[in-house]
Amino acid sequence: MTKEFIKGVASVLSVAILAGGVCGVGYCSRGNSGKWFENITKPAEWSWSKDKPQSGDNIDTPPEEHNTFDGLELSNSIDSNGVSLFSAVIAREEYAAYGITPYADTAYTLTATVLPAEATNKAVDYTVAWKNPNSSWASGKNVTEYVNVAQTSDGSLTATATCFKPFGEPIVITCTSRDNPSAQSYVNSNYVKRLINTTLALGNGVVLNGDNSSVFTWYADSDKVLNDYNDIYSIGTKEDNVVNHYVSITTSTALRTQLAKVWTSTTDRNAYTATRTYKTPYGMRYGLCWNDLFDPGGVVNGFGEIEGLFSFCSDEIDYGEYEINKTQFNKLITCLKASDVDFIMTVKSELASGAEYSKTYNVNVADSVLKIGVTSVGTNVGEIDF
Repeated sequence: MTKEFIKGVASVLSVAILAGGVCGVGYCSRGNSGKWFENITKPAEWSWSKDKPQSGDNIDTPPEEHNTFDGLELSNSIDSNGVSLFSAVIAREEYAAYGITPYADTAYTLTATVLPAEATNKAVDYTVAWKNPNSSWASGKNVTEYVNVAQTSDGSLTATATCFKPFGEPIVITCTSRDNPSAQSYVNSNYVKRLINTTLALGNGVVLNGDNSSVFTWYADSDKVLNDYNDIYSIGTKEDNVVNHYVSITTSTALRTQLAKVWTSTTDRNAYTATRTYKTPYGMRYGLCWNDLFDPGGVVNGFGEIEGLFSFCSDEIDYGEYEINKTQFNKLITCLKASDVDFIMTVKSELASGAEYSKTYNVNVADSVLKIGVTSVGTNVGEIDF
């Protein structure tokens, strides 16, 4: 190997190392805009890894309940003297990428724009505060336990706003120019009241009330099932409201196992594995009675043409009119009595905001109300002559 070849290799390596060093310094000294070497004279502001927003020092505590709606709502930016804010919701599946606790309620990205575009010092500071710190709800409470704003880096134009739990006083997020403190932008933050439970009366004082670890008793001779909803909301600064209630009733695995012993035909098997869903527009008083589960498909108290879960026990007389086949009905009663959980009931509510809340319960029909029906009447007397 000649000395000239060794010197050539050494020269190439030197150039590669130098180029790599320049690239590394350029990348690490990039500014908020992403431009390399923007902070070349400010080593303290250099970043040696991809910047990620932080979620603050709040303790990770799982929420008591979640539905499909994120409660924090930011208003449009209100600007003053050349600073404006843009916000965008962060999807829950992206929380980890932003360093946000998975137990956060809601999170937004915030991006400030400073004018003029050629301003030398674009550094800003974000702050959060109660709109009225002396209100009866906010007094004595630390605002950052509810909403925290973390900038991507010191003075950066970008930040994340994370909501940890519901709050009852509006919160103001302010972005202020370091170069000109009178140049500000701020957004009002509200918490839309979240539906945290919908209870449903089963009759005889029994209520599906959010505790789905129990088996609830349905007294099937009672009048109403699908009414007397009670909607319970979280703390918040803005109202939401229910527009529709639903209840879905599905035969349980235990009941299907019992039914399979007495009904072996394909038709019967398909019938009793079905689910029926009933919708009640908010404010209306449709009531689903036990007998409606035997309807062969007529009009059910305003719900429309819904075939009952146990329609295979019914013989249709005319459209919307039917009678229960006692032989089939008695087989069903025997199966219900042998099952500890007869139904899986899901109560769902739809809200004006687009949110949904639902919960599923185990329900058993009380054996005391299950009466074997008479199938025939006969005597052991053949003929009587008078």
